[in-house]
Amino acid sequence: MEFFQNNKFLKIFIVILTVFFCLIIIYLYFQNQQLKNQIKVTNFEECSLVKGARIQQSYPATCVMPSGERFVQELTDEEEVDLVPPEEESSNTPISKDGCIVGGCSGEICQDKDEEPIFSACLYKEEYDCYKKAVCERQSDGKCGWTQTNELETCLRLQKAR
Repeated sequence: MEFFQNNKFLKIFIVILTVFFCLIIIYLYFQNQQLKNQIKVTNFEECSLVKGARIQQSYPATCVMPSGERFVQELTDEEEVDLVPPEEESSNTPISKDGCIVGGCSGEICQDKDEEPIFSACLYKEEYDCYKKAVCERQSDGKCGWTQTNELETCLRLQKAR
């Protein structure tokens, strides 16, 4: 008891204990760094096992390491065939006439072929399906546009009402 009552010895004991804990923390830190350097992730499967890695819900799936490095899941030959979209039937292709062309990511834009291409966000809206059977041609004002048939107007109205 006398040992702890002496203030000088208590201070020395606390300093030694603090230094000891600091040395342990430094040792563990460097051991962790060595382990990180030894683990070299080379594919999706290895990435998916790393703590802190995120699997993005996409097809094929993508694993993102905490460092930002990405690995894409490999697909079998059968799975890759499924990624190729089937050939569209000609009845589902919009008709372009009079120097007008169909553009946009979903085929929703009708514009003059001599104009700069108009780009659209690749968002799917069900109303864009209505344009697959529509006609992109010059209108009475001389500008390219979708010819407003009863079929197109009805389709658009029904899709927007959903």
